[in-house]
Amino acid sequence: MNNLVQKRSFSFTLILFSLYILVSLFTSLLSALQSYINGKISNYLSFEMEYDVLDKVGSLSLADFEDEKIYSEIDKLF
Repeated sequence: MNNLVQKRSFSFTLILFSLYILVSLFTSLLSALQSYINGKISNYLSFEMEYDVLDKVGSLSLADFEDEKIYSEIDKLF
């Protein structure tokens, strides 16, 4: 705005404004990409942990499920 008030070159002001818009768009793109990657990592870790827990629980015998201590531990996991 100062450039326009001081009668400086309009093209210079337009270039600065365009640069500002490009930086804003780039920042928004990076933010969206970061959110996407964080979501993918979170989903992957959640899936892997649940898979590991279910794999371990699947290897238990039925007698283990009747043990209150073991059942309590499994219940805490889910």
